Amino acid sequence: MNKLWNTYIWNHPERVSRIVMLVYCMVFPGTLITIFLDAIPDNARWFGGLLMTIQGISIIAWLIHYHGIRALVPILVVLLGSGTIEYIGATTGFPFGSYAYTTVLAPRILDTVPVTILFAWMMVIAGAWYTGQILFHSSSRVVRAVFTGLFVMIIDIQIEPVATHINQYWEWYDSGPYYGVPTVNFAGWWAVGFFLGYLCDPYFARVTAPYAHIIPLIAVVGSYIIFAAMTFMHGYYIATVVALGMVALTWFGLLRMRVHHVQGS
Repeated sequence: MNKLWNTYIWNHPERVSRIVMLVYCMVFPGTLITIFLDAIPDNARWFGGLLMTIQGISIIAWLIHYHGIRALVPILVVLLGSGTIEYIGATTGFPFGSYAYTTVLAPRILDTVPVTILFAWMMVIAGAWYTGQILFHSSSRVVRAVFTGLFVMIIDIQIEPVATHINQYWEWYDSGPYYGVPTVNFAGWWAVGFFLGYLCDPYFARVTAPYAHIIPLIAVVGSYIIFAAMTFMHGYYIATVVALGMVALTWFGLLRMRVHHVQGS
């Protein structure tokens, strides 16, 4: 155990981001058990937001390790960009449809957008970008942004039943065929994913060390598993299948990348 800690955590160049992610991994099993026992109290629904915040902080530390002060560019692009878009969305209905955040997640910026949502976007953008890369290995910045938008949208397909019906992080004033969520919402998520992914692409693409993408992928796969468990326990089976499908696809991409790395070496 001491060797594992020294080799993969304390003496690893990504030490800070890995320690933060280790905190997430330590509470992960207990969270799953609580979900399957249907033992989450109503006054603890905010805990999911805490998990997303930890994931986002890990991604921020990871970016700082690889880019130093220059990491402020993608960090601010995602935090300020997502915060601005979310505020516009919650106050005007564009580009997601008409919705509002509840008081479950706090604190809220300008009494509108929960701070934890900005950190969640950090995890979502990085996780979606690297998911596209391990599956498709695109060399075009535009194509990578297209796939980032696609996987961001797929993540939202999993999030919506959890955030609206189970944890009640936000409520919709518009409606649609997918568990009451307006269809335009998914187009909005794709567009935001494309936009933020395109702007962050040069920084993600410069991280080329073997297995350097493991932090964002652990973060996003952890979310897939949590979403799968929660939607399954509450009967939102379409979202469950999507979440488990993304776990399988990501695992396939990692295995293929490992084979490519071994053959290349």
